[in-house]
Amino acid sequence: MAEIIEKNTLFIDIERTLLKWDNTVIGAEELVSRLRDSGKRVKFHTDNSLISRKAYARRLTSNGIMAEEEDILNSAYVAAQHLYQNDISKAFTVGESGLIEELGRKDIKVTETARNTVVGLDRKFTYDKLSKVMDRSRKGKVFTLSNQRYFEKSSGLQPHQASINAAIREFTDTVNLGKPSEEFQDVFRDYFSYYPGNSVMIGDRKEDIVLGNELGMTTVAVMSGELNEEELKKAEGLEEPDYGLSSLHRLGKKII
Repeated sequence: MAEIIEKNTLFIDIERTLLKWDNTVIGAEELVSRLRDSGKRVKFHTDNSLISRKAYARRLTSNGIMAEEEDILNSAYVAAQHLYQNDISKAFTVGESGLIEELGRKDIKVTETARNTVVGLDRKFTYDKLSKVMDRSRKGKVFTLSNQRYFEKSSGLQPHQASINAAIREFTDTVNLGKPSEEFQDVFRDYFSYYPGNSVMIGDRKEDIVLGNELGMTTVAVMSGELNEEELKKAEGLEEPDYGLSSLHRLGKKII
């Protein structure tokens, strides 16, 4: 893995790679600090739409990983940018504060009168919300922000958005704006300044690996989340990472 030493930009997934929502993964603070001290650029990405980029910057910083809003790309921002670029000025939403904040910053009105629906992770998802999505799906599109099954708190695993998506797909097709969709890729390219041949994509899910491979980067799978050694051995094509590591701690040893 010595060749990764020559890469100068690293894009690290947040959930279950750096953070377990309310605590860092062991070694995360030291890794990012050492990378930056060695002159490397470190940026962050996530499919979790619960909080905004600004809130993620605060959360990372409070956990010892210095971050500014512009260092972070999340699926809520991707949704807001996609709707804005396609002249969609209002949307019905299933989601929490992060999604609503990012849509609002693009002047996209959150309203029940909208034809199109944006679905993020919603910890208060109800039958009533499902009915409202079904009703709107007959008139407009339903955009989802992640296919992730779990996120993790220090207390243990929590359901992510996949189960919500499954319920909605019982009655309509959806458009995924999360990783590794073309829409996420397009916004990623515009949002970050980088050279693919000099960059590394790091994550704990196959979606992270596909995203990095599609963007032409070196890809590193960290087995702290949904990926494990057995799945990596079976991975083919765009799902196959250049490297697989058992932990973030080992990543630090290999890169520096």
